[in-house]
Amino acid sequence: MVFCFFQRAHEWVGLKERHANEFAEAKGYEKAQAGAQFYWRQRESLGELEQPERIAEIKREHAIRLAAERKRRPDRPLVELIGAALDAEDDEVGCNICHL
Repeated sequence: MVFCFFQRAHEWVGLKERHANEFAEAKGYEKAQAGAQFYWRQRESLGELEQPERIAEIKREHAIRLAAERKRRPDRPLVELIGAALDAEDDEVGCNICHL
């Protein structure tokens, strides 16, 4: 499985762009079952997230956070900067499994 509850918005966009089949599989799990609706993300469905305007917004916000992290600590490697930018999203903190 290549998706989890702790993925941040920018990670979902990356999944959609690089692994469309897996994104579609994750999106398929969001269908209502027994009258209950399930979403991977707390504030939006993957159908909402994949709208072009929303993807552009997510990418723009990520670039701003990444630039701020790069300015704050220019000596850090890129992988740490990206991690800090993702952690700065207004989302749940990512799980440790992805960072192993």
